[in-house]
Amino acid sequence: MNTNTICTVSEIELKINNLFSTVNSNEDFPLVYQTAEELKNLCKRNVITDQEVHSYLKSNDASFLENSLIGHSLRKPYGYTGDFEFINKVYDKSITSIPQFQLWDKFIQSLACCTAVRNRRAYFSELVSSLFNDQEKFSILNLASGPARDLLDVYTQTEDSERLYTTCIDMDPEAIKFGKKVNAEYSNQIEFIEKNIFRFQTEEKFDLIWSAGLFDYFDDKTFIRLMKRIKQWIKPGGSIVIGNFNEDNNPSRWVMELFGDWYLHHRTEVQLTNLAIEAGFNRVSVSIGRENQNINLFLTIRA
Repeated sequence: MNTNTICTVSEIELKINNLFSTVNSNEDFPLVYQTAEELKNLCKRNVITDQEVHSYLKSNDASFLENSLIGHSLRKPYGYTGDFEFINKVYDKSITSIPQFQLWDKFIQSLACCTAVRNRRAYFSELVSSLFNDQEKFSILNLASGPARDLLDVYTQTEDSERLYTTCIDMDPEAIKFGKKVNAEYSNQIEFIEKNIFRFQTEEKFDLIWSAGLFDYFDDKTFIRLMKRIKQWIKPGGSIVIGNFNEDNNPSRWVMELFGDWYLHHRTEVQLTNLAIEAGFNRVSVSIGRENQNINLFLTIRA
């Protein structure tokens, strides 16, 4: 690919403006991918910076920021990327009602990373189904529960779900409020706790510790630190399952980073396994699962 086609910030602005005006259908989406790759290559060559692209997008159109998925990701209304509202919109394949931005939302919803996020819901339901047996009580610790729509799936799809009890931890009060509303029918079986996970303490032991999208926000040192903490909360014979984006397979990573300002610590199967071992888990207890696209990996540890 010729990366000399764009050389200045003004030409970058022109390129992005042209995209907003020329994308007319889903068939034009490869052009957006191509531009993302061109811009990212320029960032790698230090011709421009990611921040310059972000700044331009954020200054381009206030209405775009308020009424599109990319705008939501750039604005970070709750202080962080991938917040509960954004994830919930991805779950719903939500498209803005503003006509001029609808194709952009359709483009974002078409990304492989968004499909992988949606796939996490089915993965969680199937996981609980495979572990849930005839014990009197099955307990789940859900770390960074977000919109908790995946949890609602579990409760509505699990036979004898009255034996299922969940503790949800999230530091975002708005996410807690949303999760409670979504799961109101099961409020007697689900406890929501607003707490930074590094300040959470409990004497309870759980059958399953689940985290769909928290650990790939952490560097390796923090990842290991939290794994050591949660190790004390799992029952003998229980399972810990940690989601993480796949370093070897995320074709939409550059779009996430360059257009959405959404940076995650992608990891390989080997890296996840080694982190678990460094946290004190036995190699024989570690395996790696994956959703259908192999974009989200799931570090799985049997206690």
